[in-house]
Formats: sequence, structure tokens, C-alpha cells
Amino acid sequence: MLDRRSRALARTLLLSLAVSALCLQGCGDSGGDLARSKYEGKIGAKSYPAAEAPQEASLLRWDFSKPVIHAYDYAQKIAMKIDSNMGEAGNPEMDADASGAVLIESEGDGTAKLVMKDVTMTTNIDIDGKERTQDAKGPELVVSDIKEDGSMDVGNNPAAAFLRFLFPLPPKPLRVGESVTVPLDVPFDAMNSVLSVEGTSTITLTGYVTIDGRRCARIETDIDMSKLDIPEEMPGTYKCAFKGKSVSYFDVEKSRFVSVEVALAIGMQIEAPMPKVDMGGEELPDKMEMSMQVDTLIRLTPNPEKAKAEAKK
Repeated sequence: MLDRRSRALARTLLLSLAVSALCLQGCGDSGGDLARSKYEGKIGAKSYPAAEAPQEASLLRWDFSKPVIHAYDYAQKIAMKIDSNMGEAGNPEMDADASGAVLIESEGDGTAKLVMKDVTMTTNIDIDGKERTQDAKGPELVVSDIKEDGSMDVGNNPAAAFLRFLFPLPPKPLRVGESVTVPLDVPFDAMNSVLSVEGTSTITLTGYVTIDGRRCARIETDIDMSKLDIPEEMPGTYKCAFKGKSVSYFDVEKSRFVSVEVALAIGMQIEAPMPKVDMGGEELPDKMEMSMQVDTLIRLTPNPEKAKAEAKK
């Protein structure tokens, strides 16, 4: 049984990991054990009139040849559960709702800048049977040099890792029903050591529809990531997995995304030496044993008025 001060530290350690997961850098059970997201049935449900497919397979790309701003409303739901060997204080449950804006700002030279701004998050946390609500504002996130094929380099920034799931474009022309599998990796913060979780995303062109009088490609992805290479000198056991699905619509004439929906399950499992923390003589367990399950739903919807307002700044 941990005493009061130790419970406070347990909460601090675990909530710091929880914040990591809310930024989508977290992980959990091995890939084979991770359940699919409960939100998968909620994406791609809206129906649109069918549109005729092009006679030739189309290469879907953004158009960054001229300065223009594409603005999207961003909304995210997150559910999380942590189990650990730190007593009741170490087994919090939480859910969160976040909203904000995502801008794709074309530089006019074949590249663009992604800006995520005005993000607010309300988190409900249950620790020791006591519920707490926290409101927070997120920092502005900027990723430069996005290519017309949607590729971007977020480096080892875990907070930006989830951006790789948002704008999936196939690397080659596809006909309706055809798929292509591409490698995918995201950074994972394992006890202050940044590792990389690797896997694949299978991108399928499932058809063409008409949205607001325009022909749009329907793109579906299946995400499966669980490969995690641990350095030999790093003690402990670490497992991480991402499994998910996305449904997007891409305007083939305007060369821009019309909407994006992502349902993603994330799991993490850590068994490692407890970080050394001065507790004034009080002791924590020698080993941290923790698993974390995260389920999240992300939606992007176009906001033309926001785009106009940003262009005037």
C-alpha cells in the first residue's frame, strides 16, 4: 500500500504518461492483442451520390502551386484507461474532448505549412474514485515543408505524430477497388527515450462520390503498427501498437481534402525499472508495471469562412 506522498508521485508519473497518450505518442499490448477502435463503426457512415470514376487511374495530389489556405475544424474524442502496480492512484480512467483548427497553407512552391491552432481540451479524470475536470489550451503546432503527396517530416516530435494519419494519399494512381500498402512509423516516448513504432497503412480507393456538385475520391485506410525495436542497453519490456481505420474524401478537381475521419486504438505496456525520484526516504516499487489503452476519434471538416479570415491576416 502506497502512502499519501507516494500516491501523489504515482499520479504524477502516470498522468505524465497519460498526457503523452493524449498527444498520440502512447502505446499498449502487443499488436495481436489490441482491440479495434470502438469508433470504427462511426466513421464513413455518411452517404453521398455515386459519381463516375475517371477512365484512367488518377494520381491524387494536393495543389501547392499557388498561395492558398485550406481550413478545417478539428474535433477529437479520447478515452483512456491505465492499469499499474501503483495501487488505486495508479489506475486512472479518463475521457477528453478537444477542438480547434487545422490549416494547410500552400507556399506556392509545391510545399505547404500545416498549422494546428486554437486547440482547447476538456478532460474528465477518475482517480481513487474521485472525478476531476480539467480545461486546457494547447500550444500552436506548425509543420513545414509538406509535399503535394501529403508526406511530412515531424521528426521525433510525439505531439505531431498523429498528423501522419490525417491526410492519406496513395503514392501511385489507383483504380476503384485497388489498394497500396505503405510503411508508417511514429515516435514513442519510452521512459524519456524516443523509440519508433513501425507498421503499415493500406490505402484503398473505394469509389467516387459527388459532394456539393464536385467529384470526390473516397479513400479508406487500414492502419496496423506494432513493431518496436528496443536497444539492448535499455532495460525492461516495452510493447506498443496502433490499429485503426480512416475514411477521407478528396476533391479531385480542387486537389484538396473535403473531410477526414480517423478511428484509432492505441495500446502500451511497460515493465521497467522505476525512475529514480527522491521521496525523502520513502520508497516506490523497484519496477514499474503499466499498461495503457487509448481509443480516439478524429474528425476534420472544411471551414471556408475560416480560410477566408486567415487569408486576410
